[in-house]
Amino acid sequence: MFRSAWIAVLLVFIGSADASQQPKYLYDAASATWASILAMVEPATGLPRDTLNRVYLDLYPQLAPLRWCPNVSTATGASLVVTPCALPECRHRGSYGARFDYAMPSMGTYGSYELTPGGQFDVSAAEFIELSGKGALGNERFEIVLWSDCSGSFPGRPVSGAITLSTDWQRFRIPLRDYMSSNVRIDSLCRVVIGFNDALHRGGTIYLDDIVFVRADGSRIHIAHDEETSTSNIGLYLPSVVAAKDLGLISETEMLARLGQALASIEALSKTHGFPQTHNHIVSLRPDAAQSCIAFVDTGNLAVGLVVVRNAVPQVASRASALLEAMDWEWAFDPAVGLPHGCRFADQPPTGHYDFYAADSHGGQATAIGSGKMPASSWDHLMRPVEAARCASKPHFGPGWLGGGLFMQALPALVLDTSRTPLGSSLIAFIEDQICYAKNAGAVAWGFSATVPPQGCTYCGYGCPLNFIAPHASMLVAGFVFDDVLRANLEALDAAGARPSVNDGVNTYDFGYVSSISLDGTVQSPVFLVFDQEMAFLGAANRLTGGGVRRYFCQDALADGIRRFIPEYANACRPRGRSVRH
Repeated sequence: MFRSAWIAVLLVFIGSADASQQPKYLYDAASATWASILAMVEPATGLPRDTLNRVYLDLYPQLAPLRWCPNVSTATGASLVVTPCALPECRHRGSYGARFDYAMPSMGTYGSYELTPGGQFDVSAAEFIELSGKGALGNERFEIVLWSDCSGSFPGRPVSGAITLSTDWQRFRIPLRDYMSSNVRIDSLCRVVIGFNDALHRGGTIYLDDIVFVRADGSRIHIAHDEETSTSNIGLYLPSVVAAKDLGLISETEMLARLGQALASIEALSKTHGFPQTHNHIVSLRPDAAQSCIAFVDTGNLAVGLVVVRNAVPQVASRASALLEAMDWEWAFDPAVGLPHGCRFADQPPTGHYDFYAADSHGGQATAIGSGKMPASSWDHLMRPVEAARCASKPHFGPGWLGGGLFMQALPALVLDTSRTPLGSSLIAFIEDQICYAKNAGAVAWGFSATVPPQGCTYCGYGCPLNFIAPHASMLVAGFVFDDVLRANLEALDAAGARPSVNDGVNTYDFGYVSSISLDGTVQSPVFLVFDQEMAFLGAANRLTGGGVRRYFCQDALADGIRRFIPEYANACRPRGRSVRH
């Protein structure tokens, strides 16, 4: 899948795009990636949620937006192992079922499998909770428990919530009104529990599938989960909507509707010095009480998204401008150190600083300087450590491999013309190093970047060894590699199962590439991260439109300020041909 000769890398600079020469394979991948982004957008507010898990979407489609893996808890002496299973005996329909192996051998033993989406959720539009199940031997029993007070004691469950299985698949329907008799509020649930205990059944194996909340006619309701999202997710969603229209994936009418709804939600977020805090709930729009940081890097991603929108879409330009002009970049800056604060808070002292040049904060800092509200001298205080290549001939800037991988240096180039900057040269060298390293390691593809690993639920970011392949990385840098190199890599990812079909028990979807696969391609993550998908989509869109997203940014007065205040960007945004590196 890799060429035997040294793989050349090319940089596509801002220029005109010839639609007749755009590769269909990349357009198809971008279309699928856009579909996954839309699947993570909450219809009530138009904001993107953080995560979608394809296995959970198959097993319990309305509860799929879980930020973390379901929790398994057991009493001393009890055991419960839950395994997503694709074997025919495990699933009723779709691609996956869940296998539960449980042992509750003595009095008082229990085990529970807890599905806890972020925040409260309302199922009052439904009449029943339904599920399919069967037992390995028959007569296995378990219970479905609904919680509306996750900090309180066990809420009990109705008689109808205890289910007895046979060896054949059966469909069970439990009236939600039965739970209301236990003072459970179905309009503000916080947890769904599949429970086992010795009083029900001492042990066995069961299979469950397609757990859904339905109306009386069996149709599924939409559940709006009030989970958290980040301002980075929101910031990259805005130009993604613009790019989707430019690629013909949505109409201008839909673009305006989506941008209008998202901007209304951003306007409604509480702010300090013009900045929303980094984490907010996507339905209530309330700030997350546990994570009150206003992180400079995430604020920067929101700002660059607003810059693109106000230049691309005149109908919403004034609203985007109002949000941008309210951002008090002086408040985000520490004059004692000469750098942006890492986190500022409304009511606490700030913590840390963003001090790496080759990092995801690069674009936000350039934007702040371009606004005239952050000193240009802050650019000179950025650290530029050089990291030796693992395989290629040329070094690149750190933090590099252990600092989040490829996205850290490639993210700024989604909107900034880095072609004549040291960051641009470093990015080319880093791509070359990654391609070379993957070849020498015998990996099925290249692309190493921070994301959720193949076997795991938590994000692997700064300081985490990138011993897996992140498919978003090669789409993110689609405009920086030869077409045959990019195509070969995406085809290798396809062959390794990185672009699986996704099923919700009714429909099958192509949502593009999952967050990661193992180096040998044998393990694929079940997770899609909206931030990954947005970066991949924008990278592909830039390639397909000849740098269209960057052009919108370049038209802005802030881009003029960047060229004026940061010498290395003095010649940015000028049309230029392609530069080939060997």
